[in-house]
Amino acid sequence: MNKALWFVTAASLGVVAYVLFNQSPVTAADGEDQSGAVGAWGTKKRVSGTGNQVAGKVKRGVGQALGNDKLQGSGVVDQVKGAAQDLAGKAAQTVRDAAQDLKS
Repeated sequence: MNKALWFVTAASLGVVAYVLFNQSPVTAADGEDQSGAVGAWGTKKRVSGTGNQVAGKVKRGVGQALGNDKLQGSGVVDQVKGAAQDLAGKAAQTVRDAAQDLKS
């Protein structure tokens, strides 16, 4: 297998681990319940994840057009990071929805 592909795969896994394990703690604002804070955090992660995915696609496309493997790999890493952020955001929103259903 191509060394560049191995590098991109390893870097992608490293980025996913970094994103998942280095998140800011969620705290509730005054008068807001914890599930609302989790939902807001999830929404922010989904937005930033979508932004990273778009930026990654652009980088990958430019790198491919220019024949620049490094830029292409960087784009793939950004896409994986964005996908991980989006997934974390979806999970947080699911937790918020479940907590709100329990209150009802």
